[in-house]
Amino acid sequence: MLAFELVSNNAVGIPSSLVTYVESVLDQAIRLVNRSESVGPETKPEAISLALEILGDSELFQSLHGTSGHTRITPELASRFLRRMEHADARAG
Repeated sequence: MLAFELVSNNAVGIPSSLVTYVESVLDQAIRLVNRSESVGPETKPEAISLALEILGDSELFQSLHGTSGHTRITPELASRFLRRMEHADARAG
């Protein structure tokens, strides 16, 4: 969540290793959304959670469904994920 917040605020100096990790989680999540049978032992738990968030939000789903390859996290995409996660937190609390 911190990585999404940093990107959504156009923070300067985000470590490239953090961006790479979050983008790899996002890529795995998108693969899961597109092909749920692609879950395997190498699938990160964060990717599974993120895939569920994507499936639960029609706007995110429509914008990401069918995407393949490397997904770049833009401030707009990060903001959408944050709004979705904050909304889910509000419902749970």
